[in-house]
Amino acid sequence: MWKIILGEEFFRDPHYPDAYAEASRRHLSQVFVNDRQPLQLIGPSPLYDNSEYTILEPVGMQLSDLLDNSFFFDFAEQALYVKMAPEPGWFSIEVGVRAFALRIVNAHDVVIRGLKCRHNRHAAMQGSLAHIIASERITVENCKFELADFRPFDNQVEKLRRPRLRYVLERQHRPRNGV
Repeated sequence: MWKIILGEEFFRDPHYPDAYAEASRRHLSQVFVNDRQPLQLIGPSPLYDNSEYTILEPVGMQLSDLLDNSFFFDFAEQALYVKMAPEPGWFSIEVGVRAFALRIVNAHDVVIRGLKCRHNRHAAMQGSLAHIIASERITVENCKFELADFRPFDNQVEKLRRPRLRYVLERQHRPRNGV
C-alpha cells in the first residue's frame, strides 16, 4: 500500500471556490493509472447518501479494505492510499482537480475543433466535463470528452425564456457513459 499526501492545490477550483474549504467535503471520485486504467474506489461516496436505497453497493468501507488496483481517500489527512503492484512511482497517477475542462458561458459564434478533454472532479459529483451555458451558434467538431466524473458533455438552456442556445455537435467521440 502506498500513501500520497495531496496538497491544497488539489482542492482549489475557481468555479467552486468554497466547495472544498471544509475538509470533510473533500473527495476523490476517480484515480487513473497510466492514462486509462481506473482504480476501484474503496468506501462509500462522501456526497451521496446511499443508505435508503442501496443503489450502488460500496466496495469496502475503510483503509484496511484496500484491494489490488484500488484507492482510498482519507479526507482528514488529505491522503490518497493506493494499492497496486509494482510501486506507483513507476506510473503516472492522475486525479481530477477542476470541475470543468471546457466551459462556454454567454458566448456566440464559436467553433471548437479537435479538442480532447478528460478527467474532472465536480464538487457536486453531478456536473459535466464540458458544457455550454446560454450561448448561441456554438460548433463543436471532432472533439473527445472522456473519463468524466459524471457526464462528458452538457448544455443548459434558460427554461423560462425562449431558448438562446443553438449548437452543433458533429463527429464527436461518444463515450460509454453518455453525452
